[in-house]
Amino acid sequence: MTHSECAAGVPIGVCAMTTKKHLKHLVRVRAAQTGEPYATALRKILQRKESSMSPDTIQHDVIAHCSFCSKPNIEVEKLVAGPGVYICNECIELSSAIIEETRRSTSEDSQSWRSQYYDRTSDDILGLLPALSRSAKRVEAELAAWIKLLRERDTDWEAIADAIDIPVSIVRQRFGAQPK
Repeated sequence: MTHSECAAGVPIGVCAMTTKKHLKHLVRVRAAQTGEPYATALRKILQRKESSMSPDTIQHDVIAHCSFCSKPNIEVEKLVAGPGVYICNECIELSSAIIEETRRSTSEDSQSWRSQYYDRTSDDILGLLPALSRSAKRVEAELAAWIKLLRERDTDWEAIADAIDIPVSIVRQRFGAQPK
């Protein structure tokens, strides 16, 4: 198993990492890139996190969570927003390292990772479902919040239904309004 795989042998980009594993990976990447000893890289990463989390700079309102590691915006330096998804600076760094490693991989490595992704056991797939469900619930909650804001601004149900390509009756039922 290489450092680009999770414990089950699945590529890191495909499975969820624990916070501890994520930190260890970030430290290994920094140490490799800078030539620093592991302990120095760890200390610098932790100092950077602590300085970015000082009481003077922390907002106490959680606005969003990283869609990959689930950390709230108040626990990371930056959170980049996309349509209904977010990625933190830590996951961007990890993604960059994975992409760089993938560039160096052979076609046999790629085929092996692809096979591991598609040839999962039922238990592995069942293990993925809780994280997928949490992600879906977060996206659904954000969608509901934006729709609520649109309704407060008197946007009609038809415009909302057209925007998300769902029949008006379903949108009204799903987002709290009773059909006429």
